[in-house]
Amino acid sequence: MQSFKDYLHAVREGDSKPARTTIKGLSLFTGGLLIIAGIFGLSAIIDLDLLYVVGSLYAIIFGLLVLVVEIKDRTPIITRSYLWIDTYLKFLTLQVRAAL
Repeated sequence: MQSFKDYLHAVREGDSKPARTTIKGLSLFTGGLLIIAGIFGLSAIIDLDLLYVVGSLYAIIFGLLVLVVEIKDRTPIITRSYLWIDTYLKFLTLQVRAAL
């Protein structure tokens, strides 16, 4: 079993299976939290606060986009959605390695 320091190094490098699994899991978690936050934010409809409603809809849509990009090949509708995102929102599907 690797030490925690070795695991952090693998995650930082991004080329190991644990690193990919960790990043994918965190992305799925973040997408889910965005959707939940957006749903709770829709309670601003009661106050007729348009800014919060638009922000909540944005959070829901972006959370769904994150989930589709991470899941991409599980069901036909997800695959079609991913192909649309890959065509029109290419920046969401590119993985650029930043210099650390």
